[in-house]
Amino acid sequence: LYTIKFEDSIPLMGLSSSKSHVGGPTESPHSGIPVDPVPYTGPAIDYRVIEAKVTVSASFDGSVSSNVDDNMPLLAQQYAEYFQLGTFFRLPYQASRKGMMSAQLAYQGIFLRPT
Repeated sequence: LYTIKFEDSIPLMGLSSSKSHVGGPTESPHSGIPVDPVPYTGPAIDYRVIEAKVTVSASFDGSVSSNVDDNMPLLAQQYAEYFQLGTFFRLPYQASRKGMMSAQLAYQGIFLRPT
């Protein structure tokens, strides 16, 4: 569990290209980041990222089930601190086997709240 706080805007990186000609490659001039005529005046946003492990079990009849009850206290705590769920998704390549018919999958949730 960790919290990230962004108070300033993050500048985006520009792209440049180079062209080859007889004398070799040359760099094209970069344009500056445009000045926003109406800057953002809203509140800063706090971000909180959590990781949850969910056990998924399969049965011989082909059905698959998961139990998210183990993670409910962690999720409820975020709402108790006035965070809202922005996204919740499965992390790729983050799975471990738990027996013959079950696996533990990793999920990540991103919560946010205005400060």
